[in-house]
Amino acid sequence: MFVGWGFQRDRKLRGTERRHREHDELRYSVRSVFKYFHDGISRIRIVASDFYDASLNSWIGQVPHWLDLEAARLNGVSMLFTSQLYNGKKSFLPTFNSLALESQFYNIPLEPEDPDIMLYFNDDMFLAADHSVSDFWNPLVGVNMQFDPSITVENHDATVADFQRDWNSEWTALRYSNFLLSKSFDIRQNLT
Repeated sequence: MFVGWGFQRDRKLRGTERRHREHDELRYSVRSVFKYFHDGISRIRIVASDFYDASLNSWIGQVPHWLDLEAARLNGVSMLFTSQLYNGKKSFLPTFNSLALESQFYNIPLEPEDPDIMLYFNDDMFLAADHSVSDFWNPLVGVNMQFDPSITVENHDATVADFQRDWNSEWTALRYSNFLLSKSFDIRQNLT
């Protein structure tokens, strides 16, 4: 299943183990929404992986061990599995890439009573104070984005070695993106 030897193989195995490691982030993220988001939530959908079981000829969804599905249903919480997002593209599953999953959000099945606005949190997002819908969206200006001006990403021309050394961090990619966005391009150079 894994190719390579030594450091490369160990790195891939550690990455796989991390995908299945549980620290209850999702449980506390959902709890924080119930505690601090008082108005405007019609339902919570938990997106989780599912796997095709050929012997059963069906998809088997991963449900958090702590989630009581009946209590969840009564409180507007439901599971949404990746096979539902990917429709006819199920051959790409399983995927643990959140960007790949987010690219399929247009396939989320909607009910007629669903609002037009979706608020999306990863499992490591926690609310720590009271919030309302207007903290994230309002009908006059749309999405309300607030940035922390104290967070900066330095401009760094990353090499392949940089990405291999810091492969599990988004910061290397952010530094390199900042480098590319900061670079001045002369369009006339590319036309000749």
